[in-house]
Amino acid sequence: MCLINMVDDSSSVFYSSVINMSTALVSIFDDMAVVHEPECDKVRVLSKSVVTVLDYLNRGNKAEDQMLELIGKYCLSLSVHEKNQDESKAYLQHLIEQGIIKKLHDSL
Repeated sequence: MCLINMVDDSSSVFYSSVINMSTALVSIFDDMAVVHEPECDKVRVLSKSVVTVLDYLNRGNKAEDQMLELIGKYCLSLSVHEKNQDESKAYLQHLIEQGIIKKLHDSL
């Protein structure tokens, strides 16, 4: 029996980090981090949890469901039983609006 994947991969949405963590200088103070991007001389103060998510993103672009899982796990501290997609989506949108994460279409 042959199973056919009916998912249209052409509409897939992936996310990547705007900050290149491989060249950034990061100092962590308790639950906050100061991230300096020397190539563009930007300094950002982010939460330690956002830096953790960015570190995962710098290993490779993530699909939306992966992003929501990372945000739920590290940024919202949601347990498996209290996953809230709406909160995770709102947080993801906030990161996009702040210029920390960018949305990519049709990318792997």
